[in-house]
Amino acid sequence: RLLTVTDSLFQGQIQKGQSSDFLHVYTAESIFAECEAVTEKILELAQNGVRYRDIGIVCCNLAAYKNPIHTVLGRGGIPLYLSGTENVLGKNVIYAILQSIEVALDGSYQKGVLRYMKSVLSPISIEQSDIVEQYAVLWSISGNKWTSKWANHPRGLEDDWSRHDEKRLEELNTAREKLITPLERLRDGFRDAIAVKQQVLALYAFFDEIQLYSKIKALAEQMEQTGAFRNA
Repeated sequence: RLLTVTDSLFQGQIQKGQSSDFLHVYTAESIFAECEAVTEKILELAQNGVRYRDIGIVCCNLAAYKNPIHTVLGRGGIPLYLSGTENVLGKNVIYAILQSIEVALDGSYQKGVLRYMKSVLSPISIEQSDIVEQYAVLWSISGNKWTSKWANHPRGLEDDWSRHDEKRLEELNTAREKLITPLERLRDGFRDAIAVKQQVLALYAFFDEIQLYSKIKALAEQMEQTGAFRNA
């Protein structure tokens, strides 16, 4: 149905009245007013049997229209899928992947490991992350200390060791190994690689070990349930 528009897209301005049966242009004193007008039109079309999936909204500035259109369409109960240009490096999964590579290549410094540990790709639970972070900050864990078995008291400068303290230290070392071991293998894979192919395979093995696919799938399902369809 958009053939008339596409045929004229690069051939000057669309003539008044052309494609008026399915192309509607709105302008108002504010972005919210424009979004409200668009919402009314969509509801009218839906009442006449048009499917939401067959209706498209085009704007010149996604950043300016994103929040207003979400709000106004949401009030009308209209589902929305946004498509536009965004910086993919700012996405949680991509950022976490880059963070893991940085940690593996530049050394296991404290802040980098903790950022990776708190990311969506973390191989340990939130509860485990909390106790690992407390211990890492308490004993200034960085560099090779991440790869060595921890032996210091989990409560700090204490001489008295209870059974609970010993169990907590065991839990800490289990979480540390689960967190660091995949990063160590990724580091070794990059170090031993003699070509880009080997680096890619090392990265793929890392993704497989941390179960990246299942984590992204679960994250997407959670986003869909909350209505964040574009991010999903």
